[in-house]
Amino acid sequence: MFDIPYFLVFLVSVISLVLGYLWYGKWFKAKWLEIIGATAVDLETRKKMEKESMHLYVIQFVMTFVQMTMLAILVSVILLHPIITAILIWFAFIVPTIAASSMWTNDPKHIVKARFLIQIGYQLFVFIVAGFVFSFWL
Repeated sequence: MFDIPYFLVFLVSVISLVLGYLWYGKWFKAKWLEIIGATAVDLETRKKMEKESMHLYVIQFVMTFVQMTMLAILVSVILLHPIITAILIWFAFIVPTIAASSMWTNDPKHIVKARFLIQIGYQLFVFIVAGFVFSFWL
């Protein structure tokens, strides 16, 4: 089997959480608050989101571990660069999942489109970072 570097898994997990904070909390904050139906001063919603986000640490670590394992297997078998492989994984699994969860709502089309683009953009960014970090392990 493959010897996955847990330090890199932890590192990419932390980086992705920081990127998530920047992505949703700074760069796309206004649009994201509109999409989820909250305002910047809506403290109740903010507290609820912060409590629910604690699970993200564990989920992100598990997802990063699986992603690193898939990268290790696929890079060794098909001999593509880890960033290209990460993008292929993103396109095959993340894009359809987010597309389905975005489409099956009663939200207006402009909200559906914005939700989809913001979420796949963040995930693409995270997957590229993971592929980049993983390339140093090879």
